[in-house]
Amino acid sequence: MEMMELDKAKTANEYEDAAGRQAPDAQAAEKEETSEYAKLEGPSEDIYSEAILMDTSPKPGPDKQTPGNVRAYQAACVILSIICLILLGVILILSMKSQTGHTDQEAGCSFEHCKVYLPNILQRYHKCQLCAKGWLTFEGWCFYVSTFRLNWEESERNCRNKGGSLAVITDSRVQSFLTQKGMAKYWIGLRQNGTNWNWVNFETLGESFWAERKSEGDCGILNTYEPPEKNWIKASCKAATYFICQRQL
Repeated sequence: MEMMELDKAKTANEYEDAAGRQAPDAQAAEKEETSEYAKLEGPSEDIYSEAILMDTSPKPGPDKQTPGNVRAYQAACVILSIICLILLGVILILSMKSQTGHTDQEAGCSFEHCKVYLPNILQRYHKCQLCAKGWLTFEGWCFYVSTFRLNWEESERNCRNKGGSLAVITDSRVQSFLTQKGMAKYWIGLRQNGTNWNWVNFETLGESFWAERKSEGDCGILNTYEPPEKNWIKASCKAATYFICQRQL
């Protein structure tokens, strides 16, 4: 009996020892499970740190510009700046041309300017001339062909009242022009002084267009019934006839 009781006691002690050896292992397993559960219930600071770092990374949005958009914007600004500079240069050039053209027009509305550039219009329309109504324009001069008759001195006085004088014919172009426009005999600004013939502007007679037929008198007449090469005649200054006035532009 005692032996059986000793065996039972020994068996019980062995069971307790086995249970005692298994307990730490179970406790360790239980503790490990508790630790894993705690990790799930309360993430560590490392996890939070990782999440924060991931959330704070730059993300493109409507208010954010990518490097590609910035470069495109800069390129557009450069192109617009170049276009503005080009337009400004064009405006400056046109402004300078406008001012130059205006100056040329002011300085160029003279007989010489129109004679060079507008010869036909000059003769037909007299656009660049300032002759009064009823006056003829030719080579920078205005000519008035009278429709009434006076003597030479009265004719000269009448022309001076108009701002001119009796016509002074010093070249063949004026001679031909007045011969063509006239339809009668006209006093011109030529008068004898002693043995010389002088114009009313005190110039001595140079080139002349005296008619071949002989005439007497101390004042000159343009006879438009004859060819322009030779149609001057002499007459008394007291005789009455038509006259031609001349005034410079």
